[in-house]
Amino acid sequence: MYANPAWLESYYQKERIVEKRDIWLAHWTESPDYPSGYDYGQKMWQWGIDSIAGKDVDGDICFVDYPAITAKWYKTHIKATDKPSEQVKPATPTVKTYKAGEAVQLSNTALYGSSTTSQPANHLTGTYYIHTADDVLNGRIRITTPKGCSAVTGWVKVIDIGGKTAESKPAAEIRKGDRVQIKQGATWYGETNPLKDWLFEKIWIVTEVVGNRAVLGKDTNDIFDIQSPIDIKYLIKK
Repeated sequence: MYANPAWLESYYQKERIVEKRDIWLAHWTESPDYPSGYDYGQKMWQWGIDSIAGKDVDGDICFVDYPAITAKWYKTHIKATDKPSEQVKPATPTVKTYKAGEAVQLSNTALYGSSTTSQPANHLTGTYYIHTADDVLNGRIRITTPKGCSAVTGWVKVIDIGGKTAESKPAAEIRKGDRVQIKQGATWYGETNPLKDWLFEKIWIVTEVVGNRAVLGKDTNDIFDIQSPIDIKYLIKK
């Protein structure tokens, strides 16, 4: 199962997954030399962006010898007389229609964890940006937010994109440790109920940013510690 810490903690039933399924953890530290601080017993770890022959690719480390496991399974389950299945031809890349950094509009658009997963992990609405690795695979393309962010929010089908959208002045990039104020009309991430008025009056410190999801911790007066997720589009950098 492919997931990042935010999804495991907030969207999935963690107790039904950890130590019961093989987890492919997406937690970017930007270098394989800096291990993730999260331990879900993951069998694979995606640490960031690597480069092969000048092309950006996902950087992953596998802690399990899956070829040996599958070879053992085939050895015990497949008869010598069984005819091997025909080799599947690799998917033909789709012609590019979007360039890195372009703003696109999504409307309840299915978000996938990779270019091949069959079930969407989430649905997104709003303005997102084409990732720097703008190649299209299996009809899907990587998106991110804010513009130029190296982290991949996920993959969407090109045919599901509502189209390019004109940009006004780009919003300030939100990072861990930033001081921010919440915009009027904001809701907590994934919820629809309006926030309490006093939350808009405080300046908050960002404790985590994953894609378009930020977690707010303490206020600058060190009185409250809310540890609550919110879409970065609702934040004003102070």
